[in-house]
Amino acid sequence: MERDQAVFLVLQYIQSLKDAEAAETESLDTVSDLLSTAFNLKLDDVETSDKYSLPKASLPELLEAGVESLGVKTPAQELEELKDNPLFQQFLATVTKKGFFKGTEEGTPEYKARHRKMVVRFMAKLEDQKRKEAEQAAEAGAADLPPVPPPAPSRAESGGADTAAKAEKFKEQGNDCLRNKDYDGAAELYSQAIECSPNGPKSHIYFANRAAARHYLKQYRGAIDDCEAAIERDESYAKAHSRLGLAHAALSEWPKSIKAHQRALELDPTNKQTPTYIKQAEAKMRQGQVAAPGAGGAPGGMPE
Repeated sequence: MERDQAVFLVLQYIQSLKDAEAAETESLDTVSDLLSTAFNLKLDDVETSDKYSLPKASLPELLEAGVESLGVKTPAQELEELKDNPLFQQFLATVTKKGFFKGTEEGTPEYKARHRKMVVRFMAKLEDQKRKEAEQAAEAGAADLPPVPPPAPSRAESGGADTAAKAEKFKEQGNDCLRNKDYDGAAELYSQAIECSPNGPKSHIYFANRAAARHYLKQYRGAIDDCEAAIERDESYAKAHSRLGLAHAALSEWPKSIKAHQRALELDPTNKQTPTYIKQAEAKMRQGQVAAPGAGGAPGGMPE
């Protein structure tokens, strides 16, 4: 399903709500008009309707069928299933002991956000474990079969020390590009390091380094995504929090910038630049200032 079809089906669903008087009509009209204008789609256009409408199924029915087919769950459903999982409880105890929730109180938005990141990380580990178990079972079942030549592994699939060495090589090349102000080249090389080792012991560094390159390229949302990915892999990595704070500052998101820098300072009290970043963000927030293009400082120093 392409984007315009998805939007058209949403517009049809809004119209059905209006027809059924299931919500305030004026508000629905506003939403419908905004979507129609933004995507240049009109419900009363016959050609558009023929191209995108699905008369035999409503949007809720399509959603229900898709959820069932894909086997996806909401975060709340996943968490409910994990409550009785002893492996999850052990993982939760471990990350708590390591200080993942330090500085937050249970029930606060910050705690919930970190808890969600922890759940995502656990689910990724669980899927990886299931994959390995399936591979081992397949190998055991094929033990009596004649051997077949294995396919050449891709860069992302080749494992062990070879993969780690490749990832490190790409990272070092990316660092060279960053020092030479070739930010596009640096971002591409860090991406290759991530492709080689997306969840390895140094993956948090690769994501944080790419965040630095993206910051220089003024791709601040991408930098934020990379910083959050780095933090998911190692919450204690101060540079990721620092670069997250700078990316938020570049977008004038002062409260988020301050929070990220405060966490960076907790993890690395020796960094003399971090208190300055916090003071600058606090002052600009009080003044209601919008960051100038490229504001927020250099993205957390040189990469590792």
